[in-house]
Amino acid sequence: MKQNLLIFLLLISSPIISLSPVKAAETAMNTEIQWQTYDQALLTAKQTQRSIYIQFHANWCRYCQQLARESYSRIDVQQLLNKKFVPVQVLENDTKIYALNGQNYTAQDLLVGFRVSSFPTLAFLNAQGQLIGVIPGYVESDDFKLLLEFIASEAYLTTDFDLYRQQQRQL
Repeated sequence: MKQNLLIFLLLISSPIISLSPVKAAETAMNTEIQWQTYDQALLTAKQTQRSIYIQFHANWCRYCQQLARESYSRIDVQQLLNKKFVPVQVLENDTKIYALNGQNYTAQDLLVGFRVSSFPTLAFLNAQGQLIGVIPGYVESDDFKLLLEFIASEAYLTTDFDLYRQQQRQL
């Protein structure tokens, strides 16, 4: 009986058995999106050759909150955004001043420049800061992840998103 108890205690205290799944879960749960400011993102994108993802949002916007709750909380989305993109959030009434090429810009200037008319609005830029596309409105979580993969793989250069989505769902 003592031998069985000893084996049981060794098993539950073993780092391989007890910590590996827990540690993996903790690491996954602690993953957060590494948001940057717009001006920082432009520099980082050029240095790392990653595309820029921008979410224009408002605190009162329920679809912005839904995007955060259903998409940004997903570990696979967080990892994809951090690895393949330079993620940016621009709050509609932010008072931060962005210094770009010797000029100052506000969040309102960015909203006008990207022609944001509703929230959320998602924008993608290539590593050189050139616009890839702007998507107004909420994107469902699975489609959001697929959209990130579409941009990260540069499939947008040769096909449209609807065709890409159809092909991916057939795999």
